[in-house]
Amino acid sequence: MKRPFSARLLFLFFVFAALFSCAGTPEGEHLADDYYNLAREFHRLGIYDRAEKYYLICLDREPEGRDALYNLALVYLETGNPDKALPFLEKLFSFDGNNLVIMDALGIAYSLKEEWDESLSWYDRVLAIFPWDSTALYNSALILSDQERPGEALERLDRLWTRDKSYRTAIALWERTEERTAEIRGEYLESAVTEDEEQRVDLMKRKFTFCLAQNREDEALALAEELKEKDPEQEGWYWFKEGELLLRQYRTEEGLASVREAFRKGFHRESDISALAEQLAPNYRNIILEMEELYFPENEGDVN
Repeated sequence: MKRPFSARLLFLFFVFAALFSCAGTPEGEHLADDYYNLAREFHRLGIYDRAEKYYLICLDREPEGRDALYNLALVYLETGNPDKALPFLEKLFSFDGNNLVIMDALGIAYSLKEEWDESLSWYDRVLAIFPWDSTALYNSALILSDQERPGEALERLDRLWTRDKSYRTAIALWERTEERTAEIRGEYLESAVTEDEEQRVDLMKRKFTFCLAQNREDEALALAEELKEKDPEQEGWYWFKEGELLLRQYRTEEGLASVREAFRKGFHRESDISALAEQLAPNYRNIILEMEELYFPENEGDVN
């Protein structure tokens, strides 16, 4: 079976785990505290070999130190070494068999090992205790989806969406619900919450494509105006689509000006130009082709 979405599984977990690991510090004022603080700082900086070294020193001095056990397991998971992480996670689980964070971490470890049934069993144990656990719902849904169990996957994502309208949840639902109504699917993009600028832009791009498909022209025009700046690599294409929308609204001068700007920005996708030309009256079609020839003379005659 192919490997399902491992990077996204890990990403969600480690955002959650980082909050957990910062929640407490080892008790007692002795030298192990200093080693632990060093380990935590190297861990934060992503210097994993040094973090590992000092977590191991902590455990040599205090073998059942739960924070060191947990964070060392995280180091191994973050560096793709689940076999090294598992003994520490299992030891922690033996201390507290109802700890949801540890069970989520065990689910991640078995995902990294591509032991999907075992991973799902840990997530199911989490959900039996707390049915709204976001890590277990999201990660298990991606595994179920990859195992071609879409009904179960969507049930978990739908449950998650009621409490977690994050970018990740929205995209997971968007990519798996093509059969749902446009109103429902549009809600995923409209309601998604994120503070990350790249994710914001991705949502805008998806909304733009969605609005084009749904003939929501005014919304698409507003998004095109923003995306010209926020997605500069595709600026020419947004100018062209803006021109197409304006021409469709009989705003001819504005539309032709936008198409001209698209060509000036280097846009020259033959399929889009051909599709637009076919929709236009002959005189406007000829204007488009003349502009194309002006900016791309080597392609004269390509669009018929």
